[in-house]
Amino acid sequence: APDAPIGLEAYAANNSIELRWARVEGATGYDVEIDGETIDNGMKEMYIHENLLPGTSHLYRVRAKNITGVTAWSPSITQSTTTPTYIVDCEVNKEIDISLLAINTQDFS
Repeated sequence: APDAPIGLEAYAANNSIELRWARVEGATGYDVEIDGETIDNGMKEMYIHENLLPGTSHLYRVRAKNITGVTAWSPSITQSTTTPTYIVDCEVNKEIDISLLAINTQDFS
C-alpha cells in the first residue's frame, strides 16, 4: 500500500469546509473520514464538506489506497465553520408623526 497522506489542511467558510492534502505517490484513490463516516473521494486530493451549519465543528482524516490496499489514516484534524457577523443598522428614538383626520360623516348626506 502507498504511504499515508500528509499535509491535511482545512479551510472554513460559513456553510462549508474545504479539505486539501498532498498527493500520495502510487495512490489510485482516497477515502475521507468525516465525523466517523468514510467517503470514497476518487482520485481528488481535495474535498468540500458542504451544507453545514455556521459555528459547527467537524473531525476529518484521510487515507490513500491502491490495488494493494489502504494506508493508515492521516492524523485527524478538527475544523469549525465560521459564524457570520451580522451588522444591524437601526435608528433609536426616531420620531414618526402620524396625523389622524376626523371626518364628519354628516357632510356626505
